[in-house]
Amino acid sequence: MFDARENLRSAILRNRIRVEEINLVLNRSAPTTPSNRGRRRLIEEKLHLEQCIAELQVELQSKDRHEAERLFRWEDLDQRIVSSKTMDIVEDMSERVRTAESKISFETARSGNSSGYVARLLEFHEELTNEWAERLFAVYCEAWREQNRSITPNFIRAIRDRPIRTLFAARKSSVAAHIGSRAFRTGEPMNPGSLTNWNLRMDRLAARWGRRLEAEAAKCEYRAARTQQTEGGDPVAARSQLPDTPRSHRPSAVLPPSSAPRKPGRSPRLAQAFVDFAGGLWLDAKQHNGGTVSAEQLVQIGSQLDARDYVPPSKYLEGKSARDLKAFNSRNSNSKLGPIQTWSQLVASDDKDHLRGMRRLLSRCAEKRDYPDSLSGN
Repeated sequence: MFDARENLRSAILRNRIRVEEINLVLNRSAPTTPSNRGRRRLIEEKLHLEQCIAELQVELQSKDRHEAERLFRWEDLDQRIVSSKTMDIVEDMSERVRTAESKISFETARSGNSSGYVARLLEFHEELTNEWAERLFAVYCEAWREQNRSITPNFIRAIRDRPIRTLFAARKSSVAAHIGSRAFRTGEPMNPGSLTNWNLRMDRLAARWGRRLEAEAAKCEYRAARTQQTEGGDPVAARSQLPDTPRSHRPSAVLPPSSAPRKPGRSPRLAQAFVDFAGGLWLDAKQHNGGTVSAEQLVQIGSQLDARDYVPPSKYLEGKSARDLKAFNSRNSNSKLGPIQTWSQLVASDDKDHLRGMRRLLSRCAEKRDYPDSLSGN
């Protein structure tokens, strides 16, 4: 596999060797010293090589930072940030479990159909586990971004293989234990088929989440490759060959400006990739809810925007909505409430103005997916 960092190091080494060769020529005794014209050409070449070395070193440092982020290490995740968020989810889910179990028990007892308790309970827990996994993944992504780190394929796979997988295993065993203990307390015979059904449900749900997160990781890899290409490709290909070019064709110390023509007009404020993705989420939500987007669907849209690293919301909101959110964040930068840095936080704030701005943005993205120039600014 081609390693761009090794290529950069090799190019830096070759350029340094050539600089040392030039220094030796310039420092020779008088009988073998080149003419003034030749010395000037060597000095220009040396200056150009030193400039190339400096640029290559900057590029190498950038790639080293990207590599450190790509090779995600679990110990780099600050558990002080994660634990508070995950505990809030656990407390909320535990309260919902207690409420739902009491409600299902009461309703089945009143109807006289006690055998329906387990079926309804398993259906509830399957939906709850899916939502739990959704929130857990969003929380880990939010915590990672709060550490000023970007979401990478290795990060997504690490969350899939540790907290998400642990969640499904824990829910499988805890619900099975609850069904067994209830049967022991009430004296009702326990149907072994219900536990088998529950295990199959959890296995299918875990497999769906595994496929989903692997697809997200793959898309993240393609985005990273596309970003690297659009940011200029490999800067080593031309510069690393400088010492091997004929002396008469070597460039001067000052690099010529790019002759590529500029496209006229103002570039779009929002990237087309964001417009397509956000507009697609809005259209899908409307299609599944009869033309409207519910608060629950807005929560899911926010989580998916966060997972794609389209943050902070103030960068994407339009006009007055963006200014109002920036003003809110400025006022609450040091408060207990804190600034809104993710879409999930924006939805959770339940502020009608913030939500109206989010809905307006998503609706405009849906309308303008095929017309990127219309979202060029405000």
